[in-house]
Amino acid sequence: MKKLLLTLHTKLLRDTLGVTQRNNIIRYMSPLLGDAPATVLDIGCGNGGFSHHLMLAKPNLKITGVETVQRPDCVIPNQKYDGTTLPLADKSVDYVILINVLHHVDDQVRVLEEAKRVSRQAIIIKDHYANNAFDFWNLKLMEMVGNLFWNINQPFAFLSPKQWEALFAKTGLKQETLLTRFRSYNWFMDIFMGRNLHFIAKCVETR
Repeated sequence: MKKLLLTLHTKLLRDTLGVTQRNNIIRYMSPLLGDAPATVLDIGCGNGGFSHHLMLAKPNLKITGVETVQRPDCVIPNQKYDGTTLPLADKSVDYVILINVLHHVDDQVRVLEEAKRVSRQAIIIKDHYANNAFDFWNLKLMEMVGNLFWNINQPFAFLSPKQWEALFAKTGLKQETLLTRFRSYNWFMDIFMGRNLHFIAKCVETR
């Protein structure tokens, strides 16, 4: 029974809505990375699928990843990451990307400080806005269902826009570009899981 539920979960969510969201994020995020050759670090890369498709869309990028639990099926070069200190030298990559990662971590400040340390140009963040209590529970339900069969840390660290701004200011970052209310899934599912729950931000150093 569990195997059947896992198959249905994968087919109905990850292979449909997940792919749609991935493609939409890549479409909106790509201009933020420019067209010049660039190196990118994907923090929390999972199986590398997102970065693999991002490189297909933008061949100018060379992406490597880090993950706290390395997966044997990862399709991009990756290293183990202890969740605290990135195994890279200072200013060793052009960009860092954090795709739906920060709401899963317990110490967001530390992760952003490390991302800033290793990046030369900018940090690209895709995450969520919890504008009110309804949005928070909406996002929590989405995460619980989406990660039902996966052993993923879930502190449900969803922040409001003002809290995100405060977090960026605390870590010496500012939002150079901010995208909101973009197509996340499709016109119907966005009524329930899109709206103003998602953002993409290009953050640069202020100090």
